[in-house]
Formats: sequence, structure tokens, C-alpha cells
Amino acid sequence: MQHVKQFLRLSAEDRQTLLQAAVSLLLIQLGLRCLSLGQVQQVVSRVLWRSTSAPPARRVAWAIDSAARRVRGSTCLARALAGQVLLAHYGYNARLRIGVRKSNGAHALQAHAWVTCDGETLIGGPEVTHYTTLLNSELGF
Repeated sequence: MQHVKQFLRLSAEDRQTLLQAAVSLLLIQLGLRCLSLGQVQQVVSRVLWRSTSAPPARRVAWAIDSAARRVRGSTCLARALAGQVLLAHYGYNARLRIGVRKSNGAHALQAHAWVTCDGETLIGGPEVTHYTTLLNSELGF
């Protein structure tokens, strides 16, 4: 009930952005199980509804992070894809980046996905500087 009250206290624009973020995350998580990365991006971009104005890029990132806390199993890849699709939907130049780094003291690699917009990391956290970028992809509609 607390979450519902918090949701209703948000502005109409924030509620819409948060709903789009949650729908995007759910579709991406389902899609990644049986579709390619490009197919998932296309499907999700077609489902998003239009709005009259674009929220600030940081509010989109906030919506993705907020929705991911409530959508079970939200991985960094799902968050990054949802962020990229939603930001591109609103006209931002969002870039999906996927990188790897060596695990501490091990011979295994760790992978991470994040989103940058105008040179700033919006989704994925400050630790992205420790990763070597393997994919740097822009999505255009």
C-alpha cells in the first residue's frame, strides 16, 4: 500500500515515465530469453506509448532504477536496455555499453551493461570505469 501512495504522489509525467520503465523492463526480461538483442530493442520501442513532452534524462534514469527495484530479476543488461530504449524514445542520444573486467584474483570475467547519454553515465553506476567496453551501440528510431 505504501508503494501505491508514493506512486500517486508523483507528478503525472513521473507516473507515466515510471510505468513505461516498468513495462520496458518486463518486456526486455521476457524477450531476452528467446530473442536477439536487436529484436528485443525493436519490440520494446514499438510498445512504448507517446507522450506530449520528454522528461529530463535523469528522470528517465530514476524511473528505470525505481522500476528495477520492484521488478524481480532486473539485471544490469535489462536495466541498460530499458534505459536506452526509453531515452531514445524521448529523443536522447543514448548509448548502450557492455564491458568486461577480470574478477578480483580469479581468471573469470565479469560483464556489466550501462547507458551513457551526452558523455554521462546515467544507468549502471560509477564502477563502469573499471570495465573494458566491448559494445558501444546507439539506438535510433
